[in-house]
Amino acid sequence: MKAPPLWHGLALSLTAVLLIACGPKEIPQATQPATPVEVYEIETGTATERVAQIAPILNTAPPSELKDAYFIEERIGPVSNSQNSSQNNQRSIPGPSDYHSFYRLEFEVTAIELWRQALVPLDTEAHYAAPATPRAWWLAPDQFEQLQLYQTDPLTHRIHGWVGLMPEVGEIYIYTYTT
Repeated sequence: MKAPPLWHGLALSLTAVLLIACGPKEIPQATQPATPVEVYEIETGTATERVAQIAPILNTAPPSELKDAYFIEERIGPVSNSQNSSQNNQRSIPGPSDYHSFYRLEFEVTAIELWRQALVPLDTEAHYAAPATPRAWWLAPDQFEQLQLYQTDPLTHRIHGWVGLMPEVGEIYIYTYTT
């Protein structure tokens, strides 16, 4: 068997030296501490107070008067380095956070057609989602199958998720998320 040419050995040695010299200066940690879910919610106060706080969050004015409303938004993921350095000087993984928002809107059942006219049927598959910490006002998994599903963008500023209409009781459940 013939020995490899001299240039082959030199190329391998040079590659190894470059990888060592240009590689990370410290070995990254295998695991990062779990980032807690941060929550912003509107679920206290009177129905009138909740509606007054949640209606402006919607992309458009509701097609009928709201009787009650609930809202929770969960931020899942790391704080960006710029936010992190000004808040607590701890290291974090750079990158965006994900947001999951859950709304429940209640309206008079007699206004169901106004809501249907304002919504666009969902043309993609949807799956049940719920807040990380269960909320009494959010629908149960077995109720998800009863929803008439619509797109989120007529009511919210987000395009991912679903709007679920429960016409027999005058309730709308909205789940949105960022990616």
